[in-house]
Amino acid sequence: MHDHGSVKPHPPVYLSTVAIERNRWTTARIPTILAGEWAERAMSDGFDGIELWENHFLHASEDERARLREMSVSSPRRWIFNTYLAFDSPSGDPGEAGPAEVTAAIRALNAHAVKFNLGASKSLRSQYLHNLRNWLETLPDGCRPLCECHPGTILEKPLEAQAFFAELDPFDVGSIVHPCTASPDSLRRWLDTGRVRHVHVQSRAGALVAGSEACRRIEMVGVSAPDASYAIEFTHVTGQPDETAESAYQAALHDARVVRGIVNPA
Repeated sequence: MHDHGSVKPHPPVYLSTVAIERNRWTTARIPTILAGEWAERAMSDGFDGIELWENHFLHASEDERARLREMSVSSPRRWIFNTYLAFDSPSGDPGEAGPAEVTAAIRALNAHAVKFNLGASKSLRSQYLHNLRNWLETLPDGCRPLCECHPGTILEKPLEAQAFFAELDPFDVGSIVHPCTASPDSLRRWLDTGRVRHVHVQSRAGALVAGSEACRRIEMVGVSAPDASYAIEFTHVTGQPDETAESAYQAALHDARVVRGIVNPA
């Protein structure tokens, strides 16, 4: 006799709006798209949620912010807020969003998770820790912090990240991994920490192809961290001279389908 009520939902696959934003790496980083339009389309096309780049909300008009808030009400627990909040000073770097503004945006969107990064200065480790803890205390209940521990930050090594997160208890900080660019050994070390909660898919070398090395590493995550979520962050058209929001979106849609076939096979 089958217990149909115990069927586990598939790991969610999100569209990161930074994937379709040409100005992601410019100095001013002023958005060129209305994230609300793409979010509606993405969810209708099968994406489970949106990883929203902070500037797509913080630099948006009041009408666009209202639209995003309305969408978050009608699609709860489908929003991850992607912030670049700095932790080397209490209010962040000059010209960047401060902790209070970021937290207000998270509350407005009822985001169930927030992605953040730390800086690269090992001498500021205690300052990062202090400022991060103070900010985590302001997050709404149910919003999980997710640290993108990539090279160029003080937490680029699994053991260093594990020790840092332990000092933040009782906050349950999850880590974000990048299987398309990580070596199998490095990815295994991250998975062995037991803290992998989210995955950034970055298929910069080419569109994902089932059975490829990148897909085998995504499969590693699916086996060892079955509850992790996924976001299509960059695609093979990212940064190309002919990149458009539409071409980036189509590439993201393709990669999302491949990822779902790996982590949620029929």
